Amino acid sequence: MAAAALVPTAIDQVVGGLKFINDTHNCLLWAHVKNGVVTRVSPTYGYGKATDLLGNESTARWDPRRCQNGLELVRRFYGDRRIRKPMARSGFRSWIQAGCPRDAVTGAVDHKYLIAPSEVHLSLLVAATAWSVAFALYLWIFAPWLVRPRIDGNDG
Repeated sequence: MAAAALVPTAIDQVVGGLKFINDTHNCLLWAHVKNGVVTRVSPTYGYGKATDLLGNESTARWDPRRCQNGLELVRRFYGDRRIRKPMARSGFRSWIQAGCPRDAVTGAVDHKYLIAPSEVHLSLLVAATAWSVAFALYLWIFAPWLVRPRIDGNDG
């Protein structure tokens, strides 16, 4: 058995790249791979070398640069809540299955394919109600503090 196989931190490959396809922060990262699985993500210390499409670059003073999204990429890749298959809205999918029908005169898609399922409307209604209740509680608790004059008598 090779000595590298006995070392738990030994890696097979280091792959570099941006965190996302159009990463505006230029978080150049190394992905450390063992047996085809990303084990950790680390900064490349190449932040000052990254340029955008116009050739603008930043200073290397920002190294080591790695944002919170970069820290949790491994969990996002292999977590139990990750999306494992493509998702499509049911209305769009039923429109595709119906052969993409359009109105002969206007070319518009029938409205029944564009509306969201009722479960979505219900969840949005519940979320909006929860936010409204939370905001009302906030105002009920903090409004007296917000409208009270300062101790020194000045506004604000």
